[in-house]
Amino acid sequence: MREKNDKQLRDFNEVYDLTIARAAELAGRYASTEEVEPGLCRGRVLAMDICTDRELPPFDRVAMDGYACRRCDLPGTLRLIGDSAAGSRDRLKVEPETCVKVMTGTVLPDGADMVAMVEYSAEHTDGGTTFVTLEDDRIIGGSSNFSPRGEDVKAGSLVLSAGTVLSSKHIALLASVGYARALVKRLPRVGLLASGNEVIEPEENPDLFQVRNANANQAMAQLGDLGIRPRYYGIVPDDVGQLSSVLKHAAMENDLILMSGGVSMGDYDFAPDAITENGFTILYDRIAVKPGRPSTFAVSERADLFGLPGNPVSSFVITELLVKPYLYRLMGAHFQPRMLLCPLAEAFLRRDAEREEWFPVAIGDDGYARPIAYHGSGHFQALPAADGFMRIDRGISEMKKGKMVVVRPI
Repeated sequence: MREKNDKQLRDFNEVYDLTIARAAELAGRYASTEEVEPGLCRGRVLAMDICTDRELPPFDRVAMDGYACRRCDLPGTLRLIGDSAAGSRDRLKVEPETCVKVMTGTVLPDGADMVAMVEYSAEHTDGGTTFVTLEDDRIIGGSSNFSPRGEDVKAGSLVLSAGTVLSSKHIALLASVGYARALVKRLPRVGLLASGNEVIEPEENPDLFQVRNANANQAMAQLGDLGIRPRYYGIVPDDVGQLSSVLKHAAMENDLILMSGGVSMGDYDFAPDAITENGFTILYDRIAVKPGRPSTFAVSERADLFGLPGNPVSSFVITELLVKPYLYRLMGAHFQPRMLLCPLAEAFLRRDAEREEWFPVAIGDDGYARPIAYHGSGHFQALPAADGFMRIDRGISEMKKGKMVVVRPI
């Protein structure tokens, strides 16, 4: 059995670097790839460079509904010689003192060098011929209202690099350059379990001393951001033999194990003993971060393991701060979470400045970050009211109103 001790807290930056270095060391094992439809690529890591197969736009593209004409003919009344809709193969040519009615997205007719907005134009018919008056100053001095061919991207240009974490903003680009399926890194196999005699599944009716298993479903949702569907091993009681047996089985079937609970310093926190019995080496188990101090990271030849705190907010934060970056680096991506810089809406004080802290905040319409009512890492009911967590650096006990703070959105 392990001995209790008061080991010094490990600085979070040191722990983060250690975690990412371990993932980088193993990344070569995850070189295999698979093809996935663009619409299913959210959260996946791109395994190849993406280049355009043609210029974008591929033609002089009309930017709005109006009349294609020659600027040198304005102001004036022009003869309408036809119309052209998006996708039309008909190619009308604009001659002097003529115009073509065009729709957004269509090819700019030959001979034209601008589009006059329909809102500032007037049509009239004389003897079966339609004329368009284009004399409004907003037309004469306005934009040309078309995008020249290749303005956005030249043919053969690199538009997405291997290692990019794909999101919904990348999907239209993938499809538009001809990728019906994208080559992405295979997903690591992740096993998930909870421990504790007091933990029951959500569908069960708890006794007074019991709590429902919030962490497992929470972790499933967070892993879903990467496209990972973990294998769930259920709830293991506080018994070192049973926990050791489940860990042994999970280590043979997975690349990473996530275990919530049992990693603190209580008499019934058996996880560290079960971890070491299965050949894992614990790299750290006390971090100078709040919430999440008793988080554990252990490595072995078969699989790595994160021991997450039992309190749901702690588990949520550590999964965001360490587990996700580890998994992305394992797949060859350098994950950089989005960070906001917001002014603090009110002064913030804390008694214990020994650890870096991530405190839940709401961001108002004015852009200010407001600390929400929060009673500690077990207060997971506070999370739905939060827009993110603000970072309070180690050693800082007071921040004044208006101070710019870093906020990680959730």
